[in-house]
Amino acid sequence: MIALAREPLSLYSIAKLLQITEEEVYATLRPISSIIDLPSTGQGRPKFYRATAKELIAGQAIGDAGDEERWKEFLGRELPEHVQYAVKYLFSHLNTSKLLLQDSNELQQAFDRFLTQNLLIFIALSDGKFALPDELLRSNNHNSTELLREAKRANEYVNNRYRGNALKPEVLTTFYPWHIFRSMLPFTSNSSPLFKLYHHLSDPVQIFSISGEFTGHLIPLSEHALSARMVMETKLGRLPKEIDREGLEVIHYEAEYRDRDIRSGTVTSAAISKDGRQVALGFGNGDIEVVDIDRQHTLTRFQCDSRSPPVWIVIPNSHGIATEDDEGNVFTFDHSLQPASQIINHYDYWNKQLVKFGTLPSGHRPPVTAVADDASFIVRLPRHLGPNWPERVVILYLSGEPSIHVLSSPSSMPTAVPTRPPPIPVGLTVELSPGGRYVVACDANRAFIWSTKSREFIASHHLPDSETFTSHAIPSRTYIISGARRPPTLSSEHGIDNIGDFRVERDLDKLWLESQPHTHSLEVLARRQAYSLNRARIGTPNPELWLNNTLKLILPIEYHPIILNNDYPREWYGDRVIGDEDFIYFPHASKDGTRFLVQGRMRAPIVVDISQIV
Repeated sequence: MIALAREPLSLYSIAKLLQITEEEVYATLRPISSIIDLPSTGQGRPKFYRATAKELIAGQAIGDAGDEERWKEFLGRELPEHVQYAVKYLFSHLNTSKLLLQDSNELQQAFDRFLTQNLLIFIALSDGKFALPDELLRSNNHNSTELLREAKRANEYVNNRYRGNALKPEVLTTFYPWHIFRSMLPFTSNSSPLFKLYHHLSDPVQIFSISGEFTGHLIPLSEHALSARMVMETKLGRLPKEIDREGLEVIHYEAEYRDRDIRSGTVTSAAISKDGRQVALGFGNGDIEVVDIDRQHTLTRFQCDSRSPPVWIVIPNSHGIATEDDEGNVFTFDHSLQPASQIINHYDYWNKQLVKFGTLPSGHRPPVTAVADDASFIVRLPRHLGPNWPERVVILYLSGEPSIHVLSSPSSMPTAVPTRPPPIPVGLTVELSPGGRYVVACDANRAFIWSTKSREFIASHHLPDSETFTSHAIPSRTYIISGARRPPTLSSEHGIDNIGDFRVERDLDKLWLESQPHTHSLEVLARRQAYSLNRARIGTPNPELWLNNTLKLILPIEYHPIILNNDYPREWYGDRVIGDEDFIYFPHASKDGTRFLVQGRMRAPIVVDISQIV
């Protein structure tokens, strides 16, 4: 019998209504006392500790299933012994032979209810120890088998396993059950059985893609671009396979690049506007499309040299873009000079508004750029000059008469420079001060500061034993780490808060400049402390997305940035970082960091919107 009360009742009232004793009511509720607050007297009313505990057990919609603190609170309560046993040994006791019978039976019905109502909650309670019998994964029941395979993927998605150090060689586990609902579900195809059953538990993370395969939000493309993508997909299946040293099939970049149709459908660079609404996509044939993902339409498209794909794009304002192709040619395009209603041929229009800045020295690795908040200039760092990159940092002025200027050469170099500097600048990053009056550019060993107004060199600092530069302003920026590391934690007294008041920008710039040497030394110390365990990740870690020094999202492995090495690079598209498996990568993001672009090894990027979970 199930009785549903319209209002909370005391133990005494429940006993009277059901015509049983108070002791029987108490005995019935005691097994779930981990989630029920039982009163000490008959006049007291039993109640759930939190609404989320009730919903977790019932498998009902949870408004904030990805909430870390609520999960920690719930999991911190000791589950009854029999529940712990069931979570740990359910599949060990399961009679798989009876479960796989063709004739329907009670066990199958109960197991189906478990799969369709409580599977993800069960994984969350398993503390990363979820394991399935091989017989179930080989079952002929397609729906159940597919669901269990996806459940296994869900467990692996949020379960980081490390080998311990010499003192503790055992395998260590970091398990994030709340990211099943915050990270894994949003990145599950909306055609999968798991998503169809459990999408109501997903956190409100929005993902915009060309195909709309995730949460259904699109990056709208023109018919021309969609046609090119279809031709590309057809031709990819005919390419010769490439096998690496370990016998695994890998992307045949050279064969893809040689086929013009594949290049035409592959995105080689992308950008997102400061407000997160506009996205620019540069394709391998020189085409560039600008789209509005909120209004779901293509704004315009134009073409550069079809033989030279764009290597970077920025959207400095709402009516123009700047780009550079792989030959070092820098262009700007402006679509505010003529009403859209008067444009008959977009191709002719865009090329009439083209302004070529000039040609800069280029190489096989795309430069690093940063654009001023007021869209007046772009700073560009080369990645093909090895340790001599500070000699060729340039500033591209967009306002007024477009021009390119090389920043002054550093007058002094750090005293403790490594005897064998890397042939490529590892971890190269660039950042502007809050008001844009100064720029700091760094590799793994050195930091250099220039004035963006006078273009004069100001100072340099050596960064001992640091593998990736991270400035004090990073917590307010969106960044991705490999998952094997943790970012440094700095107190606010050593950095500058993210203040948007224009009236204090000049003072913030001065404070920012004065804080640089002290901030760098603190960061190095923080990194040493954070990474001193030196634990080796078992397998490739899923990249982690951080904002305001908080883990916001775990990204799928296919969006893991490509690690470039010192050899001749074959990769010509995707997110590329220089270094080792431990890295910090800054994706193109809106000013507030809540919308960002990631592409990983894929042939097109996605836009991820986390504005509703921050």
